[in-house]
Amino acid sequence: MRYKWILFFLASLFLFLYSCDEIEKPYTREKGGGDDSGNGDDNGKIVRKILLEDFTGHKCVNCPKAHKIVDELKADYGDSIITIAIHAGTYATPESEGHFTADYRSQVGGELQSAFGVQFFPAGLINRQDEGALFNSTAWKSEILSQIGQEAIVAIDIMPEFDDGNGTLDTDVTVTFTENYEGAVNLCVFVTENGLISPQENNVEDVGPTPTIEDYEHNHVLRASLNGTWGEPVTSDDILADMLYEHTFSEYEVSEDWNPENLDLIAFVYDQTTMEVLQVEKVALK
Repeated sequence: MRYKWILFFLASLFLFLYSCDEIEKPYTREKGGGDDSGNGDDNGKIVRKILLEDFTGHKCVNCPKAHKIVDELKADYGDSIITIAIHAGTYATPESEGHFTADYRSQVGGELQSAFGVQFFPAGLINRQDEGALFNSTAWKSEILSQIGQEAIVAIDIMPEFDDGNGTLDTDVTVTFTENYEGAVNLCVFVTENGLISPQENNVEDVGPTPTIEDYEHNHVLRASLNGTWGEPVTSDDILADMLYEHTFSEYEVSEDWNPENLDLIAFVYDQTTMEVLQVEKVALK
């Protein structure tokens, strides 16, 4: 009989502890030993990846050359460089007939163009450094190479689940800092699409036919955000080292105009004051 009471006590204690584990979003818990985020290199160092936000458009004659620069960098450095192609402004405006009827603009892209004062194309934000300084494509390579291989203080893990039946997306995103961080930090989760074929103006023969590449492949096209243009705070409290800040996005309706096979989720965190992107990660939807 004594053993039954002991078992009953242990079961009751477990249920009590479990029931007291509920906290408000974003959920936080202390991280266990080791790096389980998938952000570390072979030595366990968290590598800071580079986010290139490329403001572009299908009527931008210099944009294909800029895209080639990025493709060459990706060939050398792989997923260390993550690109979001933001179609915005007059160069992205569709026509009612003719070559350029495709509309790759998004509400988020228009708001970013306005906020960062983009006046020339192609223009790039590189980790939104220098409070969102814009770089001409001729400077992209040197700026990106100057940041390759830096160590990061934050890791991001993205875990999507797509329901083919009803076209909805559930996503869990965890953010972990390796040290305490002073300042407010936001998390953004964007949706991009690859493999969109439509004409693109071009003035560089080495890149493709001029003045128009009829079957141009548009990649990394910004479609939408799961949590708005500027995202949401990673936490409302002070950021502490080795805490898992967990964000859940439920039943996001994926547009029927998008191909789920070609969609990526891109999550990044940035300092609200300086605008600098501290880390970025990408994962395929399927």
